[in-house]
Amino acid sequence: MRRCFAGLIFVGLCLAQSGGEATLSGRITDAATHQPIEGAAISSRGGRGAKPASAVSDASGAYSMRLPAAERVSLEISKEGYSTLDLRSTDSTEVRLKAGGSETRNFELSRPGSLSGHLVDRDSGKPLQGFYIHAIRWYAGLENSTGFRYPAFPTGADGAFSIANLPPASYVMVVDPPMGGKIRVPEKDQEKKDEAGYGPTWYPGVPRPEMASPVVIGYGEDRRIDMQLRKHDMLHIAGTVDVPENMKNYPVTFTLVTEEKGRPTGAEGQIPRAGPFRIDGLEEGSYRVLVAHQNIHGANLGYGGKAVTLAGHSVDDLKIELRPGVSLRVEVKMAEEKAETPRNFYFVPLSLDGWGPMDDGDPPGSPARMTRTGLPPGRYNLATMQIPGYAVVSRTLNGTPVPPGAPLDLESPESLLTIVLTSTPGSITGTVRDSEQQAVAGATVMLSPESFGGGGLPLSDREVAVSDGNGRFTISGLAPGRYQAIAMNGEDRRGTMDTGAIAERLRMAEAIVVEAGKSTSVDVTVGK
Repeated sequence: MRRCFAGLIFVGLCLAQSGGEATLSGRITDAATHQPIEGAAISSRGGRGAKPASAVSDASGAYSMRLPAAERVSLEISKEGYSTLDLRSTDSTEVRLKAGGSETRNFELSRPGSLSGHLVDRDSGKPLQGFYIHAIRWYAGLENSTGFRYPAFPTGADGAFSIANLPPASYVMVVDPPMGGKIRVPEKDQEKKDEAGYGPTWYPGVPRPEMASPVVIGYGEDRRIDMQLRKHDMLHIAGTVDVPENMKNYPVTFTLVTEEKGRPTGAEGQIPRAGPFRIDGLEEGSYRVLVAHQNIHGANLGYGGKAVTLAGHSVDDLKIELRPGVSLRVEVKMAEEKAETPRNFYFVPLSLDGWGPMDDGDPPGSPARMTRTGLPPGRYNLATMQIPGYAVVSRTLNGTPVPPGAPLDLESPESLLTIVLTSTPGSITGTVRDSEQQAVAGATVMLSPESFGGGGLPLSDREVAVSDGNGRFTISGLAPGRYQAIAMNGEDRRGTMDTGAIAERLRMAEAIVVEAGKSTSVDVTVGK
């Protein structure tokens, strides 16, 4: 089931067009020796429609490159023998520049480290083969996110695993047992008791990420860790998948999604046709069972999903009814009379129920691209193109207003989303300062509409900027209205995935008024 991705995290899907250029320059140095690094490659991933850019550092470590302005651009800095810097390792690689302006951004590269070891059964000492081990960058609030994973190949016959090219950082280790064959058609008159097995485990053998012991990898350090797992009784989910009378009975593909963030994402499998099913080898916890009904060509005809909680006992009577896919059509209008709508507009529905992004269809710019068909019914966020010179004023779904950041409930067979844009957006410029009113470089500034109070607004929908060497930042393309902003730096920034903490801090921030076509100047204090 190619369109079903379990446990996907989106920290921002930025789709944009070029709105002029700006200059980014700086130096690349060794994090330990502080000596310049020659030949480091700096490349950009701009928005849709923006040309990629690249540069190479010279003998003094200096680089300079032209980047598209008025959009978020993700950088990647790489050099053989060093760990690559990108959004997986630091959010300082994301920049947003003013058209015609210039900014300095220096980067340090580190020699990579590694983790290796063996996985064995705690009681017998027998090597465990086929298990999946991930190193996850650790930060405060990890229990609220899955983090950035560095995977190892499945453990070998001797239980060995190895993870190379790890940037210096703290990591937690998670072991995900193999799930092959765990989703199947139950045997007739089956009353077999659940067998003992292995569940997801965090090093050094605890059930939750906040209980794990972080493993610190230093500059160029190779660490060895042996892990032991112990078998215990497992649970199962069983039930039936029902097909409507007007739908032929084809194979059904399953995806099991864990509702608890930070845990392994579950399993995928298929049964020959709708009917009885059984998923074995499960721990206690909250899950969502997603099913897609596929014809002989692999196309999805129907969808179904149910949330289920395993607490002390298995579930044997889960009923999932398949439903046809739904369609979403998007119309773009302008708030100003006689203003022209953008010639090109693009959006991607992002499922909140575990299905992942739904992005099949015609190329951007095609009229048919404004409609998505065959979507699983449920809740969605919408990642939309950021177009310089425009900002979103409002959204309505089937005539009902949708607040900023609120999900779209796509339950009707056909839905119409109307997006109203303004051609006179405003902006916010300012300086990030510490408690002593000194400018702070490299701080992350996050902005949210006051009308939403910060609460529940997805990270991908919040405006984000990083302060430059002088602590200055700019967030443009804002619809007129009232906003709240916070700034994070250092260890504080490591909790940016903790949506609850961010929402609370945004609610406490002072309001910032943005007017159409004007720039508002503010100072934002780190940690407040």
